[in-house]
Amino acid sequence: MLRLLALLSGLLLLTLSVACYAQTSPAALAAAHTQSKAVPQVLVPVSVPEPTAKAIRYYQSGNVLWTVTTLWSFLVPGIILFTGLSARMRTLASRIGKSWYFTLALYFVLFMLVYAAANLPLDYYADFLRPREYGLSAQSFSGWMANEIIGLTVALVAGLAFLWIPYLLLKRARRFWWLYIWVASVTILVLVVFVQPIIIDPLFNHFGPMQDKALESRVLAEVHRAGVDDAHVYEVYKDAGNMDLDAYVTGIGGSTRIVLSNTIISKLDPDQLLFVVGHETGHYVLGHVWKTLIIVSLLMLPVIWLMQYLADWVLCRWGASTRIGFTEVGDPASLPLFMLLFAVFNFVLTPPLLAYHRSVEHQADRFGLDLTRNNHACASAYLVLINTDLEYPRPGPLYTLLQADHPSTAKRIEFCNNHHPWLDKRHGN
Repeated sequence: MLRLLALLSGLLLLTLSVACYAQTSPAALAAAHTQSKAVPQVLVPVSVPEPTAKAIRYYQSGNVLWTVTTLWSFLVPGIILFTGLSARMRTLASRIGKSWYFTLALYFVLFMLVYAAANLPLDYYADFLRPREYGLSAQSFSGWMANEIIGLTVALVAGLAFLWIPYLLLKRARRFWWLYIWVASVTILVLVVFVQPIIIDPLFNHFGPMQDKALESRVLAEVHRAGVDDAHVYEVYKDAGNMDLDAYVTGIGGSTRIVLSNTIISKLDPDQLLFVVGHETGHYVLGHVWKTLIIVSLLMLPVIWLMQYLADWVLCRWGASTRIGFTEVGDPASLPLFMLLFAVFNFVLTPPLLAYHRSVEHQADRFGLDLTRNNHACASAYLVLINTDLEYPRPGPLYTLLQADHPSTAKRIEFCNNHHPWLDKRHGN
């Protein structure tokens, strides 16, 4: 259901994330390097392990699952659109809702229930059965189902609150709707990123201060050493069955925070955790969230403009048929059409988007290692991830192109082993 929520957000904003290479700020890295009082460690290279048979099965089954999920993202909105089901739901909604907004709202509720039901079997396998099968989760069915219901509820509330904006623009500004929707989308996008850590994330997990106060003091000292005096560090408390090792930066402005899960705190030793904190601080210092927002906002405009022409082309060719049942993009029944176009653009733009994410993650790795100067803690932290999350150390090029949003764990371990400019300078190299 979280995947459903993410897809809905993209549809509401008509947003497509595209890629660009964000350069690391040399000034920020130099400041962190200068302020660091970390003692250089004796280099103990960490070997990249061969994947276990279980990890190989998980990797291979994940590739099959990705293929099915990708095809499913085309099939579901395509079937709802081209069978006329969307038009029939619109007609039913108009009979009951009477007014324009209530027709749109009722149609959206019906559509989301159908869409959620169509995706439920795949979500059940991908998010519940498969992690349990591989020992990556012990979450109860009730706990998983509760998150699904919360996700659907959030999606419905968000849709009822915001979906009227693009459809009103489609209805009233037929010629330049793409321009006005872009302006509205950027505004809503910034708002969503700001409120997500404050309102949405706490619906799924409990957030609070770190429980280990001694460790919290070390974490805050490292963050301050990187030149960040106003950072907020939170611990997210996973339920007993959730074994994910999470660490991330979220929010913008006053809502920005570094989040560490209780699972990663318990799995990593203090030095390893400090490297992870350094990595996340790198995202914060280097402004990756803001850079991504700006890039996406600028590139949304030509993408939405192109979607206008594709939507008009589809309706010009098939809209008059009794199967589709509508001829105007401003008709509420057009929602699966935009979902289908979104899925197409998402697939096309996935490789550059992932390349951008990998470059950002590498920048954060470099920042964290320059800050902590602890090569062994860096490499061994990723070794823990391999052993805990069944990471496949050296995935194939097709996987990297289409699925990998982080560098491979093998490359990250090798970088941690070999990146030590402070030692090279000390020895005159």
